Parts: sequence; structure tokens; C-alpha cells
Amino acid sequence: MGTPVQLIRANPRVPFTAGPFALQRGPWLYCLEETDNVHCLWNLSLDTRTKIEEENQEALLEGIVKLAAKGFNAGSEPGNALYAKNRPALRLSTLSWVPYYAWCNREPGNIQVWTREIT
Repeated sequence: MGTPVQLIRANPRVPFTAGPFALQRGPWLYCLEETDNVHCLWNLSLDTRTKIEEENQEALLEGIVKLAAKGFNAGSEPGNALYAKNRPALRLSTLSWVPYYAWCNREPGNIQVWTREIT
């Protein structure tokens, strides 16, 4: 451990990455992986003042460091309506990131590098 986790932000003039952040630890970029999180990764967000914990995973790929933090899931409301009048409720959720190079090594699934920020 001991390698600092950094928040990386894209140039705000790039429309598809303006606003959210990515996590980097040393030379490794991290991503949210569906295996450890919910199916709809785009509904996850984090208050970037929250402490991000490092979790040493010796059994995974001969040892990787996962990152975890208490965040929020805005997609947990039931219903099939295409549009809504109210904001979705934010439910507390543990977010877990793996090094980008390690995704899809346990089971197939989606990933997301950029995470929405809540302040």
C-alpha cells in the first residue's frame, strides 16, 4: 500500500468526459466493474471528499489492490417509467474499483472508468 490514490479529471471541453473523475493509483488506472458493483454503473456516484480505502486482494490475479469507498446509487428505484418528475433517491452503496487491466478476469460484465461526483 502507500501509493496515493489520485482523482483524474478530463479536459472540460470534451463533452463525454466533462464532470466525472477517474481514479489512478501509481501508474494504474482503475474502473468500476459490474462484478463488484450494480448492473447500471452509470447510476453510481461518489462524494470525492470521502476516504478511498485500499484493499489488498492476494487471491485475485496473483495479487491486486482494489479501491473501495462509500458512495451512492441513484438507480435503485423500482419502476419502468421512461421519465419521472422527481429526482431519484440516492441510496448508500459501497463502490469498488479494480485496476483497469484486471477487469473481466473473473466473469464477463461491463466496466466504467469515469465516476460521477456529488458534492
